[in-house]
Amino acid sequence: MKAIEELLRNAGISPIAGVDEAGRGPCAGPLVIAAVILEDPFAPELSEVRDSKEVSEKKRDELFELIMKVALSVSVIRVSVQEIDERGVHAANLDGMRRAVKGLTIEPAYVLTDGYAIEGLAVPNVAIW
Repeated sequence: MKAIEELLRNAGISPIAGVDEAGRGPCAGPLVIAAVILEDPFAPELSEVRDSKEVSEKKRDELFELIMKVALSVSVIRVSVQEIDERGVHAANLDGMRRAVKGLTIEPAYVLTDGYAIEGLAVPNVAIW
């Protein structure tokens, strides 16, 4: 992801949002989806930020507080179990990502998504695996 974000920034594309979900693995739901815009995602204090499954619960809590402190904009939404049951996890996840991006207080010029590109998003986006 870092290489793609650097290419976009070097091309003058900014701000860039990242959007990801938690809770897709468990069968019971719900999904929690966050979209975040950071002024400098490569800042030294953010060097430990990575996939939440790769860090301890304590470290996740610490990184959450740090991200909330330094982010330019954050949008967190919850997709209910009922919505997942009605629409299916994939459709509910993509719609939740759209809602999270729309909830940012700063409109991104580009969005990096986890796993799947988001059709119908008002700004360009690319999926990162």
